Amino acid sequence: MSVAATVLIISLSQDMRGTWTLSIHLKGDRIEVRHRKRQMFLSKAEYDPNNPQGEFDFEWELRMVFDNNLEFMSNVDVLVVNINFRDDVPQERREEVDKIIVTQFPEMMYNRQNENK
Repeated sequence: MSVAATVLIISLSQDMRGTWTLSIHLKGDRIEVRHRKRQMFLSKAEYDPNNPQGEFDFEWELRMVFDNNLEFMSNVDVLVVNINFRDDVPQERREEVDKIIVTQFPEMMYNRQNENK
């Protein structure tokens, strides 16, 4: 995914406080550092500062892979790892959002919650 697309998706969303996590994974000959954060998508048409409730929220992850000495970063990715739609979001809109995310993140599959409502 391009940096521009990542910035666009995150900038069209609102922070969900208390959802940032950092984890370190020792994987044999490499170390993975993962930052995860939940954001709520808010279109300008539905934004109400007194009642911020978006169509869906999503969790993204920044994953960095280093050698065991943390001297060389061999890979970095930004992924959408989870999406959760509000119960009243129509199926057509869910499919539209799904298509956008899959287009911007073609290398991954994310968890789709509430997809059959």
